[in-house]
Amino acid sequence: MEEKAATRWPNKKSLVEQRTILGSQASAADGVVSASRSVAVTDVPNPVDVKPTNAALSSLTEIRSQVYGVTNYDAAISKLTGIIALKFLAVPDSSSWDEECEAVIAVLYLYLLQPRGFPSNYAKDITLAFLRRWTGDNEVADFNSIGKFIIRQNAYANFATLLLLLSNHFPSEIEAAYLESTFSWSPSWSRYVVEPPEWLYKDSPRCDLIALRKILYVSAMTLKGKSWRIEMAQEAGDMSSFFMACKYYKTGSYTEALTTIQGIDTEVSDFLKGWILWLKGLCLLHKGKPNIACHIFYKAVEMCNACIPATFNISRCFNILNKEAGELDALSLFAENGEFWKPYCNITFPVALLYLYHPPPENIACSAHFVAAARYLQCQKYDQSVKYFSSLLQKMDGTDLEHTPSKWLRPEDDLPAIPSYQQIVTLTALACFQSGDFDAALHYLSTFEVDDLKRFIFSEDQEEMVMFISFVAAYMFKMKTLHKLNKNEEALQISLRLDEGILSSQVDFIQKGSSEGQTGLEQCLLMIRTELYWTLSLLYKRNDFSPYRALALQTLNRLCDYPRPLPRWDNMSLSSKLLMDCIFLVLDFNLRDVK
Repeated sequence: MEEKAATRWPNKKSLVEQRTILGSQASAADGVVSASRSVAVTDVPNPVDVKPTNAALSSLTEIRSQVYGVTNYDAAISKLTGIIALKFLAVPDSSSWDEECEAVIAVLYLYLLQPRGFPSNYAKDITLAFLRRWTGDNEVADFNSIGKFIIRQNAYANFATLLLLLSNHFPSEIEAAYLESTFSWSPSWSRYVVEPPEWLYKDSPRCDLIALRKILYVSAMTLKGKSWRIEMAQEAGDMSSFFMACKYYKTGSYTEALTTIQGIDTEVSDFLKGWILWLKGLCLLHKGKPNIACHIFYKAVEMCNACIPATFNISRCFNILNKEAGELDALSLFAENGEFWKPYCNITFPVALLYLYHPPPENIACSAHFVAAARYLQCQKYDQSVKYFSSLLQKMDGTDLEHTPSKWLRPEDDLPAIPSYQQIVTLTALACFQSGDFDAALHYLSTFEVDDLKRFIFSEDQEEMVMFISFVAAYMFKMKTLHKLNKNEEALQISLRLDEGILSSQVDFIQKGSSEGQTGLEQCLLMIRTELYWTLSLLYKRNDFSPYRALALQTLNRLCDYPRPLPRWDNMSLSSKLLMDCIFLVLDFNLRDVK
């Protein structure tokens, strides 16, 4: 049964499906091919009996030339995808295997170097289309099972390279043992074509196909989170050592990571050298040496443009050393550099592999502005905080920004996610309020209504509770801002609505938690209630025996039972910790008026 499957060839159904997929993909990329183009289906001979035609070899030369042009930025990716789409509309025969296999390798290789140059999902779709063309099986979507159908006729280095490249893009979809088995295949590039394309070695660590494949293997295993054979690592060289050091760092084995780093050749590229310095600095920081780590981070940033995010780690060093001025200067520099950062400009093959492990942050300028604005607010530098928050709101343009955590960095060393747009609006308003610009604060807070709080009732998710706190704080500071602007009637209406049980029901619910983070949330709500009652006592303008004044003093006394100065916010993301620190410190500052 398996032998029969190994020699299956395309049928009408598979060709129709591939015309649909590849035609539409090409249209998206270049508009060259129509998905409705028809083709006659003929019998396809056995690959053992047929050699590639002159036309096939000419086509292979054309593909190689086009790919080389793309790698030199002299040609457009869309032209290559158009050529491939036309090729995949024709009936495949054994002489076209090499050119089609190499075309897919080219796509997977270029997708590493220029991921934004392809339509969404193009690399995966075209690989599946290629494999299905040569199996005739349109139902199977698993790379392992499809690939095994055609190994017997094509167990050569080109198909092995295809699978290794594929496993770097989609590490969870190909078994580790399957990848390792490819090293027992024929060392020849293919059945008829002896030499691999020159562009495959462009900027590669070594002009050696076996070494290149082993680098791809080690990279794929790293992305899988799996161990690899020592001999594989030795062939892969410095890249392998770096990946090994990364694994030690991720597991908290900082001494082992530093030892591994020491063994890496000093003659590596500036890019890899920058990342090595970055990793070394992180290990030293975790070993309690922030002074040394800070100097090494600076060297990494100077060495390599891709290490600009390490400026965030520099600011953390200054924070640990209690050097506020140094921390804020580093964050300001980070925000400025983030504006002009172009991580995908003319990257090389080793850089592209490392980017799979640690993709450049999508919104580094926004992340830098958020961290800078938050820390300036916490340090009571309100004008600078307003500046960065206002700029961030313009960049966000009313939308929430996605965040992809680094596969390389530990969470505490990675750039934090940017909170929701509404949460950034809240922080901006708080910074304006603290700076005394009450009109600007009211402008930002005008979008918040008490009905927004109803959707949070009985929420069990901690991040949702953080969102709830930020909304309650916004509504409470809207009340305080109106009071500051002598719009007391509006302020009174808001304060009474806040006191209508919405807040107290959430406090009772959050009290069920026992962690430090939960306690901090409860503490913030108690601080808000204190502010609420105190403002109500001022709005009613009653005597010293006002019931609201008594309630404010009662809740203020309860706050003495909580730890000082700041909660630890256990089990929260760094983003939520920064957000809650800002809200907590502003609340704490304003509670000084409660007497």
